[in-house]
Amino acid sequence: MPKSITLRFTLAAILCAIASASYAGPTTSWSVDVPEGDLAAALRTLARDTGAQFVYAMNQVQGVRTRGAHGKYTAAEAVSKLLEGTGLRVMSDESGAMLILSGSADLDVQPAVPLTRGENTESRFRIAQGASPNSRDRYPLNAATGTRAEQTDVKQVVKIPEITVSAQKRDERAFDVPISIVAMSADELEKRKATSIDELSSSIPGLFIDSNGGGFARAISLRGVSNNFGNSSLIGLYLDEASVASFPAPLQPDLRTYDLARVEVLRGPQGTLYGEGSVGGTIRFITRAPELDKVAAHADVSALFTQDGTPGQHFEGILNAPVVDGKLGLRIAGAYEHDGGWIDGSTTEDFNDQNLKDVRLKALWLPGPGFAVSATSVIHRNNAGSNNGEDRNGDYSQAFNLTTTPTVEDDYNLHNLTLTYDFSRIQVLSATSYIDQDRVARNTGRRFQATPPDVLPAFHVYTPQANTHNSVFTEELRVMSTDTSLLQWTVGAFYRDARFSSDTLSVHFGLPGPPGTPLPPPIGPFEGENSSKSWAAFADIGIDITRKLTFGVGLRYFEDDQEFTSSFAGFATPIQTGTFDALNPRAYMRYRVTPNVNTYASAAKGFRSGGFNSATLPTYDPENVWTYELGAKMYLLDGQLSAEAALFYTDYTDYQIVGVRLDHPEFGNITSNAGSVAIKGVEWTFTWKPADEWILSFNGNYIDSEFYEIAVASSYAIGDSLDFSSKYGGTASAQRDFTWWGRSGFVRVDYDRRGRATFRNRSIGPWYFSESDIVRLLNANFGLQFTDTFSVGVFARNLLNDRGFVSPASIEGVAPRARPRTIGIEFGVSF
Repeated sequence: MPKSITLRFTLAAILCAIASASYAGPTTSWSVDVPEGDLAAALRTLARDTGAQFVYAMNQVQGVRTRGAHGKYTAAEAVSKLLEGTGLRVMSDESGAMLILSGSADLDVQPAVPLTRGENTESRFRIAQGASPNSRDRYPLNAATGTRAEQTDVKQVVKIPEITVSAQKRDERAFDVPISIVAMSADELEKRKATSIDELSSSIPGLFIDSNGGGFARAISLRGVSNNFGNSSLIGLYLDEASVASFPAPLQPDLRTYDLARVEVLRGPQGTLYGEGSVGGTIRFITRAPELDKVAAHADVSALFTQDGTPGQHFEGILNAPVVDGKLGLRIAGAYEHDGGWIDGSTTEDFNDQNLKDVRLKALWLPGPGFAVSATSVIHRNNAGSNNGEDRNGDYSQAFNLTTTPTVEDDYNLHNLTLTYDFSRIQVLSATSYIDQDRVARNTGRRFQATPPDVLPAFHVYTPQANTHNSVFTEELRVMSTDTSLLQWTVGAFYRDARFSSDTLSVHFGLPGPPGTPLPPPIGPFEGENSSKSWAAFADIGIDITRKLTFGVGLRYFEDDQEFTSSFAGFATPIQTGTFDALNPRAYMRYRVTPNVNTYASAAKGFRSGGFNSATLPTYDPENVWTYELGAKMYLLDGQLSAEAALFYTDYTDYQIVGVRLDHPEFGNITSNAGSVAIKGVEWTFTWKPADEWILSFNGNYIDSEFYEIAVASSYAIGDSLDFSSKYGGTASAQRDFTWWGRSGFVRVDYDRRGRATFRNRSIGPWYFSESDIVRLLNANFGLQFTDTFSVGVFARNLLNDRGFVSPASIEGVAPRARPRTIGIEFGVSF
């Protein structure tokens, strides 16, 4: 930039007049939540949220990265936060319009002078201001620069808060992304009191998490793509840029939501950008970045009281500290949770309590312009009793009438290093991650109805101790465009080295006798180790065909080299090796019918790798999922109402199932490919803001799944629906913000209803079938900010005290029920 920037055209005066008409004023404070990332995208987000106007030269902000802004700020304070460490600054006049300048530039606003003939303002300046979602469409494309002017009609300011997401590996409004996305901001997570990944399922229809609590097995399904078996996840799981999905399907890590910027749930296959395992979708936890210019701390302390259970206590704290002002900072978020139990065993009351410790450390270093280094470590420790096996009376009966109670230790360490360098028009990113996960489950028991109930009672299965260990190393290198030209692209490569081992000392199997009867002789021990080294290369390209029509394609090639070995009763089986590969394409079309109505159509493939049984049994093939989707996103009533809907059809082939081989010396589990399933579904989201202090929402889904082909004798028959997935679900929420004696507060109510899910195994017999209950959960939360540094809240979970089974596995005696009515009080302090 030259030393003096002279604005010599009438546009400056016009923009100032527009800004003064729409801008609330320089002293108005706003709740700002702008993520780190591309500066131009951040300025657009801030303009939409505050109604302020920013004018800047496009070549100044190209490739510039911001650390974001989070908190209560005026528009001027917020933009100053965004510009920290960028070498840019902001100046404004009495109208409220703000100009972004280089740190050494002076501003001289001259009287209006006509433009030189042929001069194009779009090539010199960009205007970001409060806008409706039509900003990309109402103004023409500048063929010389490949950019569009972004001046819009401020009379249609969107009143519903928008969330910027990075679902396609770049910062975009959720409205613009041709994917069905549920994005929850930090504010919504807090006001829903959603503290863990398990609790997201009661907020997002179509998301089903089969968890026995306390770190026991946790399997995630989405859009009916559900399977508790197989050797990898069906749903991708990310913490920032770190892929943390576990090796076996039902052992996903317990991620916590404290001090997050947002959670993104991407529905449908994400095989192109997120790879193997993102078959039904991907869940992304985006953490807050350190602030490099101030020391800040916050703590929340709460007490919880569960009906017919023992009290619990939660403590959550945040410390933000700059080490080198504007260059290096640390952010620590920690949680300690003691959740009181409520299930009574034969000798122990309320044994399913939980003691959890989770600490996340994040460092951000900005060594130079455009270069950012982010390092994250998570230490997670959990010692808990299991929620499984609770009967209708709230009691637990151990297998073989034993007096032991099930417990689990669930520990993991997660580390990530992300390097980002922004050039003028591209960004290069390297993300290196490692997760090390250990589980020790003790005294687990279940029932096994091997014969019809009128022939014999259920056999009992008792496992004194089972150990599992996962270690997963991943590296992703990605290059992507960052300008606003017609063509946007991403290319990258991915490498994963994963190892999983299991060690079960013994299993006791048989019919129970009277109390005091000796256990049946042990079977085992069982040992197994599976290693996988996989790599992938991918590309995704989107092009604006016209101002309204965008077309995109993507492709990912995946190759997985696996090695498997096992032993039974000390006898090792031969080592098995194999290679599995897949080509995962994606194609989409986005069409803006009007500035406030965005439609899309897509076809995408997801993939899950195959694996091995013991050496005497055959291997099983990969699973493949094709999903075809039509969707629409729109703003109505001048932005007070947002509506989204999606129709989808999924072809799920080579479905992996586990059958039982009682004739096999290893007591018979065999994984095979059962056949093919058709899934048809619809999902919708409505959010209405009838007034500034109110926000209402209604989300729902309906899924119909059916096996249309059976490849081998298996757990299913033609016409059966998929297990572990509710047929329908719906949530309704109402939030009222208020001011009471000058103090701000809110009241929020959330209601969730989910349909039944099934569990069957026809390889055992037609009697082997059970269902979950229709579960109705009503939660409420009240908060009041007494001062700038002190808040108090009262919350309630499961106010209706619905005690239905949330899992369909009651036939095995391992189905948990909803936690009883729980009331809590919370205090928050900021420093």
